[in-house]
Amino acid sequence: MNAKAVIIAETNRLDTPDSPATFPVNYRSLGSHVVKGQLDTMGIESTVIDFCFHFDQEDLIKGVKRYFENTDVQYICISSALSQGLEKYYIELAREIKGHLPNAKILYGGKRKVQRGEMEHFQYVDAVFMGRAVEMLDDFVNNKDMSKYVQNPEFPNLFTNHNYNYELEKPVSYSLFKPDDFLNSTDVVGFEVALGCKFNCSFCNYPLRGSKTLYMNCEEQLYYTMQNAYDTYGITHFYAADDTLNESDEKLQLLVDVVKRLNFQPKITSFARLDVMAKRPHQIDMYNEIGMNAANFGVESFTKSAIKGARKKSTLEDLVYVVERLRKEIKDFWVSSNFIFGLANDNYEEFINNLHYVERNRLVDNAGTIPLGIDPYEHMKGWKAPKSGFEGEWIAWDEGAFSDLDKFPEKSGYQIDPKTLRWSNDYTDRQEAIDKADEYNKELHQRNIITTHIEAFTWQSVLSQGIANSRNDWYDQMNDLTGRGMTQKANIITNNNIYKYVDKKLNWLINDEL
Repeated sequence: MNAKAVIIAETNRLDTPDSPATFPVNYRSLGSHVVKGQLDTMGIESTVIDFCFHFDQEDLIKGVKRYFENTDVQYICISSALSQGLEKYYIELAREIKGHLPNAKILYGGKRKVQRGEMEHFQYVDAVFMGRAVEMLDDFVNNKDMSKYVQNPEFPNLFTNHNYNYELEKPVSYSLFKPDDFLNSTDVVGFEVALGCKFNCSFCNYPLRGSKTLYMNCEEQLYYTMQNAYDTYGITHFYAADDTLNESDEKLQLLVDVVKRLNFQPKITSFARLDVMAKRPHQIDMYNEIGMNAANFGVESFTKSAIKGARKKSTLEDLVYVVERLRKEIKDFWVSSNFIFGLANDNYEEFINNLHYVERNRLVDNAGTIPLGIDPYEHMKGWKAPKSGFEGEWIAWDEGAFSDLDKFPEKSGYQIDPKTLRWSNDYTDRQEAIDKADEYNKELHQRNIITTHIEAFTWQSVLSQGIANSRNDWYDQMNDLTGRGMTQKANIITNNNIYKYVDKKLNWLINDEL
């Protein structure tokens, strides 16, 4: 069989009326290269088109058509794991491509649950894979019976694997890059140390939360990923995609052992659990050994009754202690934290006062402040939006796609309005939480006390591209350029680097020149 696939992906959020874009990143998409690796094992030639929305659409279609010349079986694979909410943009792009290549099959991955009213986005799609899709993709491409993956017979192209065999899949490492990926030294690439997270926060819908078994990567694979990235492309900046990197010393020790073997010093960022690091302060030493230079802590709130309901334990004292040590022992360490407006048993006065304390003492460099979101699973059955008539019933979903708050809101102190499906609790509701978060974020932006656009993962882009050379350098430039100007400067540099990739990729697609 003469078959080829094009995998399109975007690691940046588009600037839309509903969701303004933030500072762009030069990350290479992780999921798309997993798909490429799987297709390679099946004997299907494929290429990844990163930063797909940075291409001129006509040029991109021209390149894809040229790539598919004299190919009998054509797949257009969409990897949207890092860009949720962009379904319609991906589908519009895929539809345009299919208009020129009517025999191509469009495969969509990265989404984890689908509402009835969303199906208009997928009417041109041959298959939607929800959740981890390696097994389903293999069966689909090999023309096997897919009925076991169909959750709702009304929608036979929606596939979900509720009996996933995790022995088929291991933590992801980048060993899949090829010359046509056109990497350069400023790119930031990722890996997974292990699959799973042993914690089970009430608002979290990570599919492998509460895992008793960690699916660990191997030292040799991680070593090869980083050393090869450096030797071949000069890459020194990485991100660990694990949901919680420091949940165990075992995971950190694996990275320590890998880094000791490297002939360069990497810079790595990750998600981390604050309360764990406070109780195990030796992890800070391990972060130093590894070369961790940034971390994102999911704090959510400092109100004890609120975080108890969220199944978290971090305190303000934990943040003070951990950040002071990190800043003292690791030069230029960048700290990001997430905070949630609207948790049950919280109150805005205490919440805002604690955030102001964090600001005054610059305990974090970025504050990700968002309103609480709840997708009420049981309440959604047969539901229609009162004004638009949008049918919101869940018709298919990945196992674990709903948090405990989604499934059991009343048990956690939330009431759901049956007409609007908006939540309320003992002191607030969804709309007020949205308004409060917007109000506070505007204050942050105006004061430039916390760099609201640059979180821990974005910080790798800033450093790798030489936008700033250190944490102090960034803040000095912020002051000189009044903050907003600095962000604009960073946008220009990053977009220019992305467009260099776009030019090289188009030239290869159209002219077959590396």
